[in-house]
Formats: sequence, structure tokens, C-alpha cells
Amino acid sequence: MYKGTYKLVGQELSMFSRKLEAQLRYQNVPYDWEFKTLASGDEVNKRSGTRFIPLLRTPDGWVINDTISIGPFLNDRFIDCPVIPTSPALRCACFILEDFFNHWYPRHALHSRWCYSNNIDVIGERFGKNSILNKSIDTPISDEESEQIKDFGELMLNSFGAKACEIQGAGPEHSASMKKDFTNLLDLLLSHLEHHDFLLGNKALIEIDALNPEVLTIFSDDIVKSIQEGESGWENSVPDGVAEMIVANQLFKHGSK
Repeated sequence: MYKGTYKLVGQELSMFSRKLEAQLRYQNVPYDWEFKTLASGDEVNKRSGTRFIPLLRTPDGWVINDTISIGPFLNDRFIDCPVIPTSPALRCACFILEDFFNHWYPRHALHSRWCYSNNIDVIGERFGKNSILNKSIDTPISDEESEQIKDFGELMLNSFGAKACEIQGAGPEHSASMKKDFTNLLDLLLSHLEHHDFLLGNKALIEIDALNPEVLTIFSDDIVKSIQEGESGWENSVPDGVAEMIVANQLFKHGSK
């Protein structure tokens, strides 16, 4: 066991940063977030040799990139709570599933973030909190800080999002097929998790099994729309304390209707 606190270097809207966080939490690894900001980006890139996130800073001075490498590294260090099966067949299936989700989910994330106008401001604010303000997406901010990041969503859409969607075949013209594909996989997962606690065997797999079947059918797009339309019931679909923060700060145009 290596004592000390690990640093998860990344961003909260990065699916791979969250993938790593799921493993850290499942294996009870002590960690803190270190947001990769516009101000720290060059230094982080130089130290790690890559511009990609997440990175893992270890208490003994390592900086490791790529969840495909970090996952087995943590599995071996915290072997009392393994996430890689020892059986050759299950081990092989585990890495195949990881590879599938590594490629399947980012395409859907790109589509949902950058192909719907209602989402762009929300996504931009969250990226802006990490990238510009060096704050968590859950941290309330002042009017002055909101002004600093108000156009960040449009900036990201024009500099990255739209082109990434085009390259991945996830643009607005693919909306129907994307939604069908997403729903089909959720139905399969829900069906499987009704009878099994995990995807394989009786333990979580490397960074892909941090699923709560109760929230698989909750779509953030629908929640934001309900808030903006003044509908009731959305409060039951967000974590404890979030509804109060949304109402108090009139987030997502709450109270405008």
C-alpha cells in the first residue's frame, strides 16, 4: 500500500476523468481533484508529455496518463479491492468491454453536448468553472464570474465541438440514430442489472462498472428543459442539495416562467 493522497488531474466533464474517479472511489483510494485550467495547461502538458486528460499524480512522484494504463496500475497497487478479474476469460472480456465503452460513450457525449442549443450554455458554464475559474461545477459563482465564462460554450462549440461531432459521425443529422442507439444500450444494461449486481461476476470491472441502474433513465437534457419550462417533479431526479441550489441561484433560468 502506498500511503498518501493521489491527484486526479482533469476536468469534471471529461468522461475519462470521471472514469478514473469511479475506480479511485471504488478502490477507496484517497484522492483530490486538480483541475487542468487554461492557466496551468502548458505546465501540465510539459510535465506529462501529453495534452490529454486525465492524469494521475501519485504520492511517490509519478505522473501517469491514459486510463488504459492507470487502471491496471491502481488495480495492482490496491489489490485488496481488485477491478481486473484473475480468470483469463473474464480478464479478456473485461478489457473488451472497457475498450467498447471507451469508444461508444464519447461519441454520445459529444452529440448531447454540442448538437442541442439548450445544452451549450450549460456545458460551457461547467467547462468554464473548471478551465477558467478553477472551481468545481457544483460551486456557486458570482455574477462577475458568470460574466467571465458566459461565452465559453459557444467558444468551445466553434473551436472544438462541432468539428468533433462531424468527425465522429455524431452531428445533428444523426440525432434519431444516436438516440435509438443510446436507448437500446440502456435497455440492455437495465435488463442485465435487474438480475446481476455487475457486468461480469460479483465485483466491479475496471472503471466501467460504476453504474447506478436507478439513474440510467434520467437524462440531464430533460431535467434542464423541465426547469426552464417551470414544470414540477425534476427535483426528484437530482442529487440531494442540488435542487435547493438551483432554486436559490435561479440556475438554468429557473423561475423565468
